Amino acid sequence: MDAAPQPDAEPAIRGWRGRILWFDDAGRARVEEDGLLVVQREADGIRRVQALGHWPALAPQWPGLAVRHHPGRLIAPGAIDGELTL
Repeated sequence: MDAAPQPDAEPAIRGWRGRILWFDDAGRARVEEDGLLVVQREADGIRRVQALGHWPALAPQWPGLAVRHHPGRLIAPGAIDGELTL
């Protein structure tokens, strides 16, 4: 007997709040101390950034968005297998 298909538990659109590090189009590092990152899974299955910026300015534009808050943590969208050498 086959198991019933499980619904995708991960929402199509997600938000994260915290200190966010990213690089602008000129390659300069940018940091938003109290930022919001909104990512949406599109029809092709790829997750793309929909919004990135200052929490107080962006949060009202995303009412009802479930946001994971990570105070004291650094969020680096797109960074894979990051390494810090001291």
